[in-house]
Amino acid sequence: MLALAGWVVFTQGWWMDWLPGEDLADVEALHPELRPAVDAVIAQLEEEGWEVRVSSAWRSAERQEAIFAIGQLGERLGQSPWSRVRGGGSCHNQLRDDGGPGSAAVDLSPGGVESLDERAAFYQALGQAAEDQGLRWGGSFGHSNPVWARYGMGWDPAHVEDRQLCRRLKARSDS
Repeated sequence: MLALAGWVVFTQGWWMDWLPGEDLADVEALHPELRPAVDAVIAQLEEEGWEVRVSSAWRSAERQEAIFAIGQLGERLGQSPWSRVRGGGSCHNQLRDDGGPGSAAVDLSPGGVESLDERAAFYQALGQAAEDQGLRWGGSFGHSNPVWARYGMGWDPAHVEDRQLCRRLKARSDS
């Protein structure tokens, strides 16, 4: 278990700030269509007693590409990849009409949580809150890493997205 918990810490550590590109961990970086639903998710979690932190909202294509590359290395080492999406293709990489950050996804984490069991309980609550708002939750993604599989979750339980918004924004940027 220690190795698994170490992998979780490794993928979420302070050193992530050293990756190239930009990552905005602020609800202000969310697309205006997603923001009300995320605000409602956060409010629901806080009502349940959770301290909620935005760990990632919008990220540049350069940062996404770095995360993708590290994920490929991790997969070769037998770990679950961080992302299977290349730079520019993530819901986190989307822009508003004016060209400013307009993420169609957000990663939320618990504050003040010490144990993996507590973190898993937070992510389960996050999944319910996200689904209550009609959002897609990363804990329901098919592929799993061994840490979250123990709790019946998919590979990215911190992740919440508006899939339809993301598709629409991607289509606009591709044209």
